[in-house]
Parts: sequence; structure tokens; C-alpha cells
Amino acid sequence: MVKQVQIEPLVIPLHSPLKTARGTISERCGFRIAVSDDTLTGWGVAMPLPGWSESLSACRTALGIESAESYTGPMTAIPIYHARADKKRANPAAAFGVELALADLAARQAAIPLATYLNESVPLDTIPVNATIGGGESESRLEEVQTAVDAGFSAIKLKIGMQSMQTDIETIERIQHQFGNKLSIRIDANGSFSFDQATEFLEALPAHSVEYIEQPLPADDIEAHSKLRQTGVPIAVDESLSVTSPQSIIEAGAADVLVCKPMAIGGVDAMIDLSTTARANDIDLVMTTTFDGVIGRLGAVHLASALRVNTACGFATAEYLDESLELDPTRIINGEIPVPSGPGLTDTNIDTLSTWLEHDKMVTSDSAAPSSGQSTPGDWPHTW
Repeated sequence: MVKQVQIEPLVIPLHSPLKTARGTISERCGFRIAVSDDTLTGWGVAMPLPGWSESLSACRTALGIESAESYTGPMTAIPIYHARADKKRANPAAAFGVELALADLAARQAAIPLATYLNESVPLDTIPVNATIGGGESESRLEEVQTAVDAGFSAIKLKIGMQSMQTDIETIERIQHQFGNKLSIRIDANGSFSFDQATEFLEALPAHSVEYIEQPLPADDIEAHSKLRQTGVPIAVDESLSVTSPQSIIEAGAADVLVCKPMAIGGVDAMIDLSTTARANDIDLVMTTTFDGVIGRLGAVHLASALRVNTACGFATAEYLDESLELDPTRIINGEIPVPSGPGLTDTNIDTLSTWLEHDKMVTSDSAAPSSGQSTPGDWPHTW
């Protein structure tokens, strides 16, 4: 039984500002959520990212703290706790934070890992992770791939669309030739192609050279993604999940793979439901985050474990955030993240992990968005 909830502002600076098409992002802002019984505490975070989730002000309202800097009191006073699924879909970061904290507490009470609490039938012990390769010149990209392979990664996500089509194809050919079957190649266009450009590009690719292409077309062009699957190259969607429902994408036959951010889908329960629906329709899942910090990353890792997402996920984001990495339970070892085996999220003290939090900085505005305008998914850096 939950006796008390504490919600407080949370700010995670970035090691260096990230430049986007809409402005510069220097920090991630949101709320840390702690739910407690008499002896144990479960943890969650709500880190809204406009363009993917609700705004920071909407998140505050969903958490019931729009008129205060923080909140301490009963769970029953938190609006998102009582919300229907459609309301959680509209406020996914708040829903994820509250549901993660409650699940973490329940797992700690049962003295089992969160992944086991979410799925008792043999969750995964490790989660493979992909390395992301930027869209620079061919030689620099090959060097990045070599670094990733040396670090133990077996999957890469190569950003395309920033060089000429021929340069991108030649780079893929060189990677395939140099590393062969020991490396899975994913490519991500971030919605930069038209339908004709995407068709031309995919038809020019060497046969079976890529695992899939992610978001080849603009996010709202669901029908065209469905048609593009006729090329035979598997299609993954990411940004499309921010503009329409997963069910609409599935019903349209627009994707072979869904690239899911649990904190943008609608919470822990929504992610579990989506996994069931996707697999019933022979659609694979890949999971990523929205730069949520160690608590959110831990939640995503446990979810991936519980849902047995055994394809490489996009969890390699810790190095971009100004956190203490020495005690980070989500450190990548040989291209994989070992799922923490302690009770709940981790047996590492969350307060110890959170010494970098600026609790004295009041979060009152939508400062999580870029400084010169509203963020959109396609504007974000090449780390997803």
C-alpha cells in the first residue's frame, strides 16, 4: 500500500548543448517521483519532451502540482493516477513516471527485479544495444563503425540523408564488405525522403544489406509507408508514433518494426499492451528513450527485458547526460546492458545515483524544449 508520494523538480544538464534545427537544448527538465510504504520506496521520472509527449506545463497539471514547486501527499490526489487510457496517451511522460514508480515499489515489496515483476516467465538477462553512426563523410563513419565493433556492438544505426544518395549507398556497401555478417546495419532517414526518393534508394541497396530502414518518409504519411513496404526492405517507424496511434499504424500495415519510447507511448501498461498487439500482427519492437536519465533508462531496460525485446535497443544515451556514470546500473558491456538483478529497478541507492539532480532549481516552464522554438522529433540529435 502506498502511504506517501513525493514529486520534486528534476534537471539533468547535458555535457554539451545539442544543436537542433529549432534551437539548442542544454538540459532535460521534468520531475522525480517517489512512492513509499512504511519502509520501501519506488522511483519513477516524468521527463516530457514536446514533440514526443506533453509539454512540461501539461505534465505538471497531470501530476497535480501546477500551483506548487513540489508535492508530498497521497496518491489519490494525483490526476494521472485516476486517468483513462486516452488521458494517459495525451500525457505519456506523467503516466510513465507514476506507473514506473508504482511498479518499482511493488517489485521491491516482492523482493524481485522489476522485469520479473512485470513478466514472471523468464525475462531477458541482457539487452543488446545499437551504436548510432552519424551522417558525416564516408571515412569518418567507417571509423565510427570500427570503434563500435571494437567496443562489442553487433548492431549499428546509420543516419542517412545528409550526404548524397550515392554516398550513403557506397558507405553501406563498404560497411557490409568490411564487417560482413557480424554486424547488423539499420539505417535511419528521419523522414527526409519523398516516396519516390525512398523507392529509388531502397531499390538501389545491395540485397539483404540492411536490417531495416527507419522513418524513411514524413511522420504523418502513413499510407506511403505502407506502399513502401512493397520494395521488400523492412520498414520501421519512430516519429510516426508521435503523430498517430500505434493501432492506426498497425491497421494500415505501415511498418514491420515499431521503434517505441515507453515514456512517449502512454506509460508502462500501454507499452505492455502495445507489445502484445504488435506481436499478434507479426511486428517487431525496438525500444529507445527520450534522454530521461538513469531512472527512466532503468525503467526502459526492465521493460525491454520483461517484454523479451531481443533486438538491439537505443539505450546508449548515458554519455550525453551530465550524470554520475560510475554507479550507473545501465552501463553497456560488450554491446549489451545487463539487466539489474536487485529488487525493483536496482539495488543501487537511487539517491546516490541522483546526486547530480538540481533540486533547488524550480522547473516552472517548458524549458525542456529548444531555446528558440518548439522541438519536433526529427530535430533531435543522432543518438536515437
